[in-house]
Amino acid sequence: MPTPQPRPVNMPTEIGGYQIQRVLGSGGMATVYAALQKQPRRTVALKVMKAGIDADSALHRFKREVEILGRLRHPFIAQVYDAGVHDDGTSIVPYFVMEYVPGAKTILEFAAAKDLNTRDRLKLFVKVCAAIEHGHQHKVIHRDLKPDNLLIDERGEVKVIDYGVARAMETGLTGQTMQTEAGRLVGTVQYMSPEQVEATPQDIDSRCDVYSLGAVLYKLLTGQLPHDFEGMPLFEATRMIREEMPVKPSTHKPELHGDVETIILKSLAKDRRHRYRNAGSLGRDLVRYLAHKPIHARRASVAHRLRLFSRRNRTSLIAAGVIVVVMMIAAGIVLIVSHQSRQRERLSERLEEQLEERDTALEQARAALQEQAAAAEEQAAAQDESYLLSGHTAVVRRIAFHPTSGLLASAAGGEDHSIALWDLQSREVLRRLDEHDAPVRHLLFSADGETLLSAADDGTIVVLEARTGAFRARIRHDCGHLTCLDISPDGRRIALGAEDLTLRVRPVEGEEERTIRGTRGGFLSVAFNADGSQLIGGTERDLVYVWDAETGLVLHTLDGLRGRVVGVAISADNTRALAVAEDGAGMHWKLNEPEAAGESIVACPETVRFVGVDPTGRMMICASDHWAGFWDINTGGKLRDALRPGPLLHAAAISSDGQWYALGGTAGDIYMRPLNAGQ
Repeated sequence: MPTPQPRPVNMPTEIGGYQIQRVLGSGGMATVYAALQKQPRRTVALKVMKAGIDADSALHRFKREVEILGRLRHPFIAQVYDAGVHDDGTSIVPYFVMEYVPGAKTILEFAAAKDLNTRDRLKLFVKVCAAIEHGHQHKVIHRDLKPDNLLIDERGEVKVIDYGVARAMETGLTGQTMQTEAGRLVGTVQYMSPEQVEATPQDIDSRCDVYSLGAVLYKLLTGQLPHDFEGMPLFEATRMIREEMPVKPSTHKPELHGDVETIILKSLAKDRRHRYRNAGSLGRDLVRYLAHKPIHARRASVAHRLRLFSRRNRTSLIAAGVIVVVMMIAAGIVLIVSHQSRQRERLSERLEEQLEERDTALEQARAALQEQAAAAEEQAAAQDESYLLSGHTAVVRRIAFHPTSGLLASAAGGEDHSIALWDLQSREVLRRLDEHDAPVRHLLFSADGETLLSAADDGTIVVLEARTGAFRARIRHDCGHLTCLDISPDGRRIALGAEDLTLRVRPVEGEEERTIRGTRGGFLSVAFNADGSQLIGGTERDLVYVWDAETGLVLHTLDGLRGRVVGVAISADNTRALAVAEDGAGMHWKLNEPEAAGESIVACPETVRFVGVDPTGRMMICASDHWAGFWDINTGGKLRDALRPGPLLHAAAISSDGQWYALGGTAGDIYMRPLNAGQ
């Protein structure tokens, strides 16, 4: 936040029911106050604009835009709580009520105060990209990104302020245009994109924010701006933004030469078609750089540099060669259009052939798996090592093996709301845990073996000590029925999908949570990777997401399945991922090569009802009502079929040593079988 100012004599005492406390800052377009909200009682930042609303239709549009901004929920965005208009005695002025960021510094001030090195500054900036991407996913563009609007709170977390205010004001104000005020551009010209200074609203999209982010990143890493506008008139500054290439960052700081410089210059491309498509693409390239992986950005071509040169010297070049240029461009366009048309036709043909081949292979594989399942049933008599655990009075809905000891947890449906903790050596129930008032829907151990997590149909989540079953915590949330659940390997965070179409990441102890929304319905499956740095989730409409678990930034998506994605898993070495759809089709791919097409597999010959993953991340078990099979997560290859126990199956799990698997039956029994039985 700006440095608090002395209390003005004419400062209002109340605006819109908010009690004004002090001035936080004042500029040409607005004054920002710290104010006290009465219900709920909290300190907020109240921004009063200096432009008037002079029509009912304008006020309606203004409020509609504010409602959109209020729906942006992201831990790195200062939330817009409320908005309205205030009569200051001379005119009607609009105001915004936003989240107050205590002890905040601008991103430049914070980096200087902490003396952050280049990598730490980039990690901080990745969080900014994650926040801006969230807005882009909701079709909201910031339009005024600059260091003063990128704050770091007292905990060192990013808070983007004034998100979308420029858009709301442009939509809602008719008394003045937001493009100019008193003959100058509104906003900070140093961070404005060429299309912004050209005042062409139809060209304003997410790439406008990308340019501003590039300018901020340039300043954050070099301490300088891409262009020096000192003492320059406005028309000359805007011409420079449109036509002049910025000074290379390595000129100011030689160690930036290479990938970082390439990323910055791609963000600052004059032609928006040559920039990153959105803030998420920029953030992902920075993540790739930080992970010592190849970036996607490439240095500007000679042709692109020539185009910029022609813009700077347009008059002389037009006089010298306009006819030749027009002819060359026309010929080039004809060739490009013809080539692209042929490419589209060939691509369409290849896709149709691949789909036909996939469907044929799927049917053949299903038939083969059904034959194998039938043969496996005939070997059931050889299962002399198999045994039953009988301890429930209703269908067994969930089973989980402890990752390091001979314990197994199970939960049943119906009226039995308890969790049974089994000693597999004695095959006896050690204790029963009655912490739920509804049937348990989710049950899992953390990879470190310290935590047992359970969730019931009523949405209640309970945290237990894994070996003793001792109660640790009850997690409250407001997202309704849970559709999927996972716990990080260290047992400190959980990821939960809910019927409100969100995926939320929150600590086991604490209240702060991060909300992630997809673009195709709700989430049905979720899993952390082995070190907890990434999160993978499958939706009810065939899309698979991979996120950075710390920032919530989308790393990539996979769109190769059809229908509900009921199971996801990441290999123990964090290199491969496996996703399974309800129709039995699966997709296996390399996490480090998301652009490469995944390999299609047949995970189940019937409709998949449930999926289990062994605690070490080596194997996945996919099961229908009467059949189960095992898959190697690292290779995507099928290991073997499981023998059908007879009654309908309702749960499945694999032990951490890969020696045993357990199946839950309708009668309340758990079928324990060695994995290699019958081989």
